[in-house]
Amino acid sequence: MTKSDHEIAVDEYVLADAAYKKMQTEFLDGTITLRLVQEDLPDERIVSEWQAAVTQLRALLEDRNAKAKAASGALRQAVTLAPSQWRGPDGKPTKTAYGPLEVSSVTGRSFDAEALISHCQKKGILERLLQLRYTKTDGREVNSVYQEWVIDYESTLKWLRQNKFEDIVQAAYDEKEKTPAVTGAKPMAFLGEVLKG
Repeated sequence: MTKSDHEIAVDEYVLADAAYKKMQTEFLDGTITLRLVQEDLPDERIVSEWQAAVTQLRALLEDRNAKAKAASGALRQAVTLAPSQWRGPDGKPTKTAYGPLEVSSVTGRSFDAEALISHCQKKGILERLLQLRYTKTDGREVNSVYQEWVIDYESTLKWLRQNKFEDIVQAAYDEKEKTPAVTGAKPMAFLGEVLKG
């Protein structure tokens, strides 16, 4: 069975992550230091071997982080719709998991303002729509449709459906794909370093 691009990328990340964590454990638990001391090397050779081990650990970390980023990108591509595709007013996110990673698409839902207003005017319900209100999470009650035609998707959708205006929902519905959210693969810092961003 042929693996998909995201499965290949995740497999590469898993291997790189394991290689880094193995050496990091040996570094932190003293295994590497003990091996250098037991080899009875001259001091300058111990120092150079130690520096080589630090360089190798840093390279493994950079490889691990690069492969984590590539795996995340490949997973995002796996759930992103083509520009001509729609999830629809009730569409669920596309989710997939492979190995230790999981991705979920994120869709920004809205109404095309001109289409919504036009269809509500035709139905004679524009004034009712403009009076529609909802309560925000902070407890304030605000208009669902603002005069500058900012439309709260969820409350407007609910109202249109409660009033049996599914044709307006279908005619005015709009959506935009957002960056899918990946969980599980995050960059790691080298021993004691602070990650930027």
